[in-house]
Parts: sequence; structure tokens; C-alpha cells
Amino acid sequence: MAQRLTTALGQQVVVDNRGGAGGNIGAEAVAKSAPDGYTLLMGALTSHSIMATLEKGTIRYDLGKDLVPVAVVGSVPLVWVVTPSLPVKTLQELVAYAKANPGKLTYASSGAGAPQRMCAELFKLKIGADMIHVPCKGGPAMADLVGGQVLTMCETVPASLQLIKGGSCARSRSPRPSASRSCPTCPRRPRPASPASRWPRSSA
Repeated sequence: MAQRLTTALGQQVVVDNRGGAGGNIGAEAVAKSAPDGYTLLMGALTSHSIMATLEKGTIRYDLGKDLVPVAVVGSVPLVWVVTPSLPVKTLQELVAYAKANPGKLTYASSGAGAPQRMCAELFKLKIGADMIHVPCKGGPAMADLVGGQVLTMCETVPASLQLIKGGSCARSRSPRPSASRSCPTCPRRPRPASPASRWPRSSA
């Protein structure tokens, strides 16, 4: 995106990655910058909604006053992936496994307020199953899933692509047809799961 903006605007756009705290570190840096329109925040559901609600008393910026929405720049579908050794191939089988093994199905996420965690909690609520959350720090969540330390997780298509290609995917129906082409091996979901995605957007 930075390269395309540089071309479109005719001036260099510099990316300053400030990860951590569910996106709040970067969001705070932009919120406290000069309000001249030259500093943009590429945020997502975490920093723009979830964390701003869950940690309303601790974050040091006001989402409604300190940042101005500019544009939604995309949508990244979330899918359910499982460790290769788990004997499920469809979301329906995953639901059945979760119900038949209460308190035994572990799922990873990158943190308490991450979209992946919220997706999983909604999933648990809808199917009425007891699943155990294992919070990880970003990338290690996928490594733990591949290694079998956790059994399943809800993750974005790009982050899950290798598992998807290997068939370890029980996919929730995506709101975008392009996601279907990305995971041809992933069966469509039955109800009661809900479509889920992350929506990156820019703010100033």
C-alpha cells in the first residue's frame, strides 16, 4: 500500500511498524502526532474496536476524538484451521468434536482481545461447547498449532495458507469469493457458525 500511495501522491510514504498491545501502541503514536494529515494509522479491528472497548479505561487515546477515519482498505477473511493430527476435516466435524470432548479442545489466539479470540468466543457461544483458550504472542500461535501444542484456532487466510493447502482447514464461509479460490480444499461451513473477517482501515 505504501508503494502505491507513494506513486499516487508523488512523495515518499514511510512505514513505521509499531506493533504490540493489540495495535494500541501504534494507534497511540498516531493519536498523539501533529494533526496535519501526514501521519496515518493502518489499524484493524483490534485497535479500532475491540481493544478500544475492552481496555477503554487504560488506553491513552480517545478513538472518537483523537483519530479521524479515512478509508477501509480491505477485508481479510478468518478461517478455522486445525493441527494436522486432529481427526476433523470440516467445520461440522469440528463442532461435533468440540461437543463430544468438552474442555479438551484447545484453541490459540494472539491475545485476549485479538479478532481471532473474539471469533472463537462467538463460535463457542453459538455451538454451546467448552473450549480452552491458549493465548500466544502473535506468530508462535501458528507454530504451536502446527506442532500440536494447541488443537485449533481461528486465523486469517494469509497466515493459514500452508495449513489450508495441506487440507487442515475447516473453513467458515467467507464474505468474499476470492477467499474460496484461496482455499479450494476447505469445505463450506454448516450453520450455526458466522462469517468473520478482519477489516484493515486507515485513520489520521
